[in-house]
Formats: sequence, structure tokens, C-alpha cells
Amino acid sequence: QVVRPCTSSERTAVLLKILDFTHNDLQKVLVFTNSVNEAEMVHKALKSNSIISLKIHEGSEFDFKYILEQWTKKYSSGTRVVIVLTDDCMQSLGITDATCVIHFSFPSPRIFGQRLHSMSDNFCNVIKDSSVDQEYTKARSVFLLTEDNACHALGILRYLQHAEAEIPPELYDYSAKTLEAEEDKKLSRPLCAYLKTFGICKNRTVCPDRHQVNLQIDVPQNIPDKITQTPGCVTMLPLHIVNATNYFGRIVDKQKDQYTILAEEINEYFKKPCNKISVKNVEKLAFYGLCEKTLFHRVQVVDISPKEEENLFFNVKIKYIDEGRTSQVQSYQLLHLPARFQCLPPQAVEFVVCRVKPIDNEIEWDPKVTHYINDKIKGKLHEAKIVHTLGNTAWVDPMVGIELLSDLKMSVNEYNVRSEILSTGLGTDNPEHITQLQKL
Repeated sequence: QVVRPCTSSERTAVLLKILDFTHNDLQKVLVFTNSVNEAEMVHKALKSNSIISLKIHEGSEFDFKYILEQWTKKYSSGTRVVIVLTDDCMQSLGITDATCVIHFSFPSPRIFGQRLHSMSDNFCNVIKDSSVDQEYTKARSVFLLTEDNACHALGILRYLQHAEAEIPPELYDYSAKTLEAEEDKKLSRPLCAYLKTFGICKNRTVCPDRHQVNLQIDVPQNIPDKITQTPGCVTMLPLHIVNATNYFGRIVDKQKDQYTILAEEINEYFKKPCNKISVKNVEKLAFYGLCEKTLFHRVQVVDISPKEEENLFFNVKIKYIDEGRTSQVQSYQLLHLPARFQCLPPQAVEFVVCRVKPIDNEIEWDPKVTHYINDKIKGKLHEAKIVHTLGNTAWVDPMVGIELLSDLKMSVNEYNVRSEILSTGLGTDNPEHITQLQKL
């Protein structure tokens, strides 16, 4: 792969410079364009500079048979055969022995692969003579990279990465700048879930979420100041298991847990029938009470469907602000929540267990290990060391299940969650996890 950075107006001059070389071997060059007008313009430019070329597109006068006859003729060494064409002619020509493909117009990733196939006969036929510049190996793909190519540059980069091909530094640098510009547009989006879970996002070019810190959003939430200032061990209670390493739950104060006191007061309050007042006008983002079986919870309305607002009863999406899970409920189930029960901030914190990831470079956890961890940890007290915090997320390493021995007024460690994941055979070590996060 060769990249020639240039402006759109310089493309023709750069193309002429690329073709202006002498070579000992036969050179069979395809110049790909995106339109009939562009093909005509390139063909005329080559002709006016004494470079003989053939052209083929929907409106051209030459037929495919004639073009192929000229292409397959026996030529002497040092001869250069050039065809200027549009992408829609590739399949009909069926060329596979080109030695050079020049992308006068930048291709989409799908078209890029088809263009490269035109050189497939020469992919392994690389000149071994070390004295020959690598730029003139048997199969060469040349990009004319302009300011108009941003929409496709990232796709081509991903294509080359997937193919484990060597990436030209110019393409990498250009894509990095484009990616940075795209990231700036996503500052209000949530932090990428894969970045949080594994320290890296494998599909960053298409991922809709952000991959950099936004100080306005990522200020620690629901995490005591003393913990964020001096990360250390906390007692945590996982209540909602997202997957094997990501959970929502609460940080429990073993001395005097404010939420435990509040929960008791809320449940005592709603035990009286006269206090169960259904809400008439449901508002988005407002806090309400909700009865679930025999327990009452604090919830926040996350979304109300505009169409359903006209109905007497309608579904609303809610979030259990002290547990982290979401659900759909009927509007009439929401209860008026007195202001005194809203003073304590939402308690739900997202916890991420560090330094472990799925095997085989998978990006999702196997449901088997998630189910196993769910049964193992949900609703049970754990000791964890917080090693990093961003927003409402705390990364923990280690996270250890504990058993309280009330008679002895002490606790003992039962298991290490990371070790439990590894023991299933479905997880593997991820040593760079926190290091990658700290680079953000």
C-alpha cells in the first residue's frame, strides 16, 4: 500500500508523476475513477502528457473484447499498459494480473477489496531483489489521499487492519486526525461500554459512543468523596448484573449506612394505605416511589412515549436509582415520593472488574459465565479496592466475596471474582485494562 497525500486539484499532477517512471518489467496499471466524466478527464490528461492509455466506462466507444485483447497482448519488458476505468467495469473485464492499481478516486471498503482483486495473481509475486525499491514491487496499490476522503479513509483503515496488512503511516495519521474530529462530535455521548469493560474498543470507527474523557460528564457521581480522593477498599453490594464483569450496586457504609436507614423509612411510610398516592401527571426525570412485591423503591422516569401520553394509563421507562436496573411500568403504579425521601442522592454505582476479558478476542461475555457470576455475587456483600473512577463508574481490583461471622465480629474471604471468571475457562488475562483507561 502506498499513499500519496494531495489536494483534489493536485490529483492529476500526482498521477502523472506516479506514472512517470521507467521499469525493467512489464507494468500493467489500472487507474480507477468514480464517474464517466472523471475517467474521460484522466484519459485526456494522460494523452496530453504522452502517456498512452485505454479507457473503459459505460459511455466509452471501446468494447470489453478490444480492451482485453490489448491488455493480454505480449509486450516487451519495460512496457507500460494503462487502463482508465470506472468501478462498474471491473467484473466484466475480470482482470486479475494487474501490477498496479491507482485509486484516483477513493473507494468505499467494499469497492476497495474488489479493486485489489484485480492484482490477485501478483499478491505473492513480490520482487525479492533488495536493491529494488519496495514501492515497485509486483503488486502495488496507490491511494491519492485528499481532503475529500474522510468518509472512506477510516473504513479503508479498518479493512487493512482486518486483513492484517501493512498500514501506510500517511493513512494512519490521516485516519487518526479524522477520528479525533469525529470524537469531538461525540462528547455528549456516554463513554464506550467496551472501553470501560476491556480498556479498548475494537470498532472505534463505527462506535456511536465517545472514547475520551469529558470532564463535565465524568465527574465522579454516587461515589463518596473520600474514596475518589484516596482510592481504597469499600464494601459493595452488587444488585444488577449486566455481564460477567459489569454490575450495578451500592457502596455500603458498614458504620452507618444512610441508604439502609432511608429504605426502612420509605417502606414504613408506604405501609400506610393513605400514603400510596398515585401520580396523575408523570414527568420525565422526576423521582417517584414504586412497589415491587413487598418492597418500595425510589425510581426515576427515564422516558415517556409521546404517543402514549394521550392515554389514561401508559407505559413509562424507569430506572431504579439505588440499584441501576431499568424497567417498563404502567404510569398508575408510580407513587408520589415525599421530598424528604429524595434528599439522599441516587446510590447506584457501576462496578467493573478489571484485568479480565473473554477468550478468543470476543467482545461479548459468554452467557454461561455471566449466569455463573450472577448466581455467585448478586445481593451478597463484597470487599473491593477501587483503582479508577470516571463518572458513575468504579473499576475494582480485586473484588472479593466475604462472609460475615457475626459471633466473632469479623469476616472471611470466600472467593475472588476475577479468579472465578478465569476458572470457568471463558475468560483470560487483560493486563493492560487500567493502563489503557488511564491514558484517556
